[in-house]
Amino acid sequence: MSMRDVLLEDGYFVQRGVLSALDIGICKTRLREIAGHIDYYRDKIPIIKEAQDEASREHADPLYRFDWINEISFRDRVLWKHAAAHPRLVELAMDVLGPNIYPLNGGGFFMKPPRCGVEVPWHQDASPFDGSDDIPVPALFDFWLGLDAAREDNGAMELIPGSHRLGRVEHHFKGGIHTEVDPFGHGFTPDDVVRVETEPGDVIVWHQDVIHRSPPNVSNRQRIGKASIYMSGDDEATIKRMASPVGVNPVRPPLCLDGVVCELTDYVEAPGL
Repeated sequence: MSMRDVLLEDGYFVQRGVLSALDIGICKTRLREIAGHIDYYRDKIPIIKEAQDEASREHADPLYRFDWINEISFRDRVLWKHAAAHPRLVELAMDVLGPNIYPLNGGGFFMKPPRCGVEVPWHQDASPFDGSDDIPVPALFDFWLGLDAAREDNGAMELIPGSHRLGRVEHHFKGGIHTEVDPFGHGFTPDDVVRVETEPGDVIVWHQDVIHRSPPNVSNRQRIGKASIYMSGDDEATIKRMASPVGVNPVRPPLCLDGVVCELTDYVEAPGL
């Protein structure tokens, strides 16, 4: 059974050890450099969110100062090579999408600082789609790639297998960081929830209609991870019909064409990096 078949049947899968310890170290070093030069990137990266806790914003380690730095793995050559377009990640994505792959959205790194990393409420990642019944929803490669271990106390992902079969369900804004859904109003119970604990370098891939969440980080450890959605180039026309401007990467540099990993040509770098 292909990874695509597993995704469509179960709604998610986990691939262990996609990034090596060396790749993880390189990514963290680069993120720290970028976070230390963040003023240079503010007018070049659409979303940069400081940590909720004011003390964390002044932390000696720049990695602790932010909740989210969006798009950076699609704008920095080092993070492109060692995270976004890493050959093992692209190989996994090709098993789902085929040989031509583009990013659908900005993605980015969610930093989830110790003791103040916020909760991401129950939701689906199908928000770019308008839900038109006459347009078939394409299979996407919706994933989280961890640079740190994820456990219950520092925000390991929780999801509900099989919830993707509901299709797109109505979301409501309840005062959190974005709209959310009550999964237990759709026939599921807390016993259906699966917590996916991961080691550094592991990847979780889920169907974009799977209902999932990330609890707050109440530990003394950080939990950095890259989240993004990749699409097949074959679905470009369909996605253009479905997608709203919100959450969609307008540049979409190709990650892989005809099975060959692409180089990043449009990038930004702070002076001295």
